[in-house]
Amino acid sequence: MKRVEYFPRKMAEREAALVASPASGQDWDRPTAPGQFRSFAEEDSIRVVSEVNFMPLMRRRRIMTLNEKNLVLRSFAQVVPIAETATELFYGRLFELDPTLRPMFRGDMREQGRKLMQMLAVAVYGLDRLHEILPAVRAMGRRHAGYGVTDEHYDTVASALLWTLEQGLGEQFTPDVKAAWVSVYTMLANAMKSGAMEQAG
Repeated sequence: MKRVEYFPRKMAEREAALVASPASGQDWDRPTAPGQFRSFAEEDSIRVVSEVNFMPLMRRRRIMTLNEKNLVLRSFAQVVPIAETATELFYGRLFELDPTLRPMFRGDMREQGRKLMQMLAVAVYGLDRLHEILPAVRAMGRRHAGYGVTDEHYDTVASALLWTLEQGLGEQFTPDVKAAWVSVYTMLANAMKSGAMEQAG
């Protein structure tokens, strides 16, 4: 339990530092060259941290059960110490399932993995403030729609994520833990798809 309390505090400190950093003010939407854009995980790792801190308050809605939140928090805390290995497994599995996704990810994959873990941490440790997280996630979905991300891609990511968690947690990836992650991922993916529909409209 001490580890579960420790990592959210450290991630909160890291979020505050990112928001205060001049780097967080960069224009992450600007193409790197005509017709190109930064990989979406690189962009959103900064943008989500910023948006979450400045979203207006919305009425709270209970979407996940308390037990599901606790299971996700505890299992994610176990993944954090092996983050580099976990992200290597995730991207390897993702590109194995759908090689066409590879061009969407540019640059150093280790850095890409670090930013992915950062995004996951913001989402996991924000489950008690969904009124702030979900609008930022919908905005992420709008941007991803512009990158060519489809509903099928969300399914592929889900498969890669669950497989990675199973590899990293081993016997501790129980059916209840899996169900909790399915719940949180479904909630986030649906919010992103909702944002994508807004973009299309």
